[in-house]
Amino acid sequence: MHVVHHGPRQAPPLVLIHGSGSSGGSWNPVVATLAEQHHVIRVDLPGHGRSSPAPSYDVPGQAGRLAAVLDGLGVGPVTAVGHSSGGYIAERSVPERLTALDVPILVIFGAADPRWDPSSVHRYDTVPNARVEQLPGVGHFPMLEAPEQIGELLLAFATPGR
Repeated sequence: MHVVHHGPRQAPPLVLIHGSGSSGGSWNPVVATLAEQHHVIRVDLPGHGRSSPAPSYDVPGQAGRLAAVLDGLGVGPVTAVGHSSGGYIAERSVPERLTALDVPILVIFGAADPRWDPSSVHRYDTVPNARVEQLPGVGHFPMLEAPEQIGELLLAFATPGR
C-alpha cells in the first residue's frame, strides 16, 4: 500500500483514507493545514493511486490491510479520517455499529451532495459520541470544495484543547 507522510513524525498521527475511485491525493488541499499539528499519513488503498491491486475490495479486507500497514509503521493509536467509502474502512459501516465504539466521531455531510442523501444525517442521532456538521453548498468532495473549512473542522476534532 502506497503511504505518504507529512508533518512531524512525533506529532499525533492522523490517517487520511480516500473513497472509491480516488486516491490519497484527494486530500491535497487540506494536508498542509493538518500537518502543522499532526503526523499526517495518506494512503492509496489497494487498486487506487500508486497501490497495487488486491484480490478483494471488501470493507473488512481493506480495513485489515490498512491496519496491518499502520501496525507496521508503529504509530500507535491514530485519528482516522475517511471520505465516502473510506469512512467505512476507518471504523464501521453504519451508525448502529458506531454506537458500540466508545470514541469521538465527527461526521461531515455536504448539504448539496448528489451521491449521498444529506437527509440521512439523522441516522447519526443514535451515536452518543458523534458530532455532525452539514456544510451548505458543498457536495460529495468537501475536502476539495471547502478545504479551509474541512481543515479547521478536522483540526478542532483531532486536536484536544484546540
